[in-house]
Amino acid sequence: MRERSQVPGKGVSVPVMLALLFLVFLLPCDTVWAGEDTEKRVLKVAFPEVDGFTETDTDGVRHGIVVDYLNEIAKYTG
Repeated sequence: MRERSQVPGKGVSVPVMLALLFLVFLLPCDTVWAGEDTEKRVLKVAFPEVDGFTETDTDGVRHGIVVDYLNEIAKYTG
């Protein structure tokens, strides 16, 4: 009589691999491309007052590390 293999899960690997191949290659998937946005949009973000990070002058000009960070992001995102 033939002995069973001592490797646990050996018989499970083939069905699992076939299921993964089915999921990856055979299921339909849609590709969505972002179109060019011709309209400029305004993004409003919260601006909590925290000393040293976000402050507003008496003239209403905001400054601090968070403002610098958001301005830097705006350079890349428009």
